[in-house]
Amino acid sequence: MIRQLAVAMALALAAPADAAMDYAEDDSFKLVVAHVIQATPDQIYRMLGQPRRWWSSAHTYSGDARNLKMELRAGGCFCETMPKGQGSIEHGRVVQAMKGKLLRLSAPLGPLQDMAVTGTLTWTLDANAGPLPSTMVMLVYKVNGDLRGSGKALAPAVDRVLHEQMWALTKLFEKGE
Repeated sequence: MIRQLAVAMALALAAPADAAMDYAEDDSFKLVVAHVIQATPDQIYRMLGQPRRWWSSAHTYSGDARNLKMELRAGGCFCETMPKGQGSIEHGRVVQAMKGKLLRLSAPLGPLQDMAVTGTLTWTLDANAGPLPSTMVMLVYKVNGDLRGSGKALAPAVDRVLHEQMWALTKLFEKGE
């Protein structure tokens, strides 16, 4: 997990960000990623429940995003099943599910899971007016707690990972999914 974090941090330093890091402190950070996706809010909401189709396999414990699932209901699990019955991982727990509008998870992702932190991941979907269906998708990730004084260092790596997921979701709809 530390190796994955180091790789993610290197990638974050190598690639320009396309959205804002709201703030990063020693014990907390807030990241915001926003994209306009050519789909309706309901279509995007349904797709969020299928992370195996858009989450990067590189950011899973099993190495295969097909092992991911997310139940779009309060208490639903954003989980990963390890191959050959070797276990499972809860990446997050749905705390608010509002069809076509909002999906919020309690989710200390990746290496944050091993720290005494809370992570709140919120997807907000707002339909855009116009002849073609499109939606402003905003992802906000707030992390707070015992980051061992490394919040400022961790934030760019986490930001890069979340950007990667948003771009994959966007590209899925560009392909006509």
